[in-house]
Amino acid sequence: MEESERSFAKIEESDLERLALLSREDRDEFFSRQPRWQQLYANRLLCVALCQGAAVHYVDGRYGVKDFDIWTFYAQHPDEAFPWRRVGRKDYGSSKLGKNSECMQPSQHQSYG
Repeated sequence: MEESERSFAKIEESDLERLALLSREDRDEFFSRQPRWQQLYANRLLCVALCQGAAVHYVDGRYGVKDFDIWTFYAQHPDEAFPWRRVGRKDYGSSKLGKNSECMQPSQHQSYG
């Protein structure tokens, strides 16, 4: 998918389920590499949300999708704040929405609230 291209295919519940699975895999991989963060934050998950352009497209169906931004929010641990802008990347794989090889969609932003 070229940078200026967007997919206008409808985001279905099955797409959201796939994104949720990829998000969980990313969190699990991160925590397996970072035992300190796992100890502090593995059980403090508040919310995982589809954000930015893909979220707008999910709501209105007219914006189009270039990539998926998935944000994860944690309850702040009193000992140490989670890295507020950790970015992970997972490949969605084959999809009716196309493929953005530059972004390796979706991006995974982890934050806390």
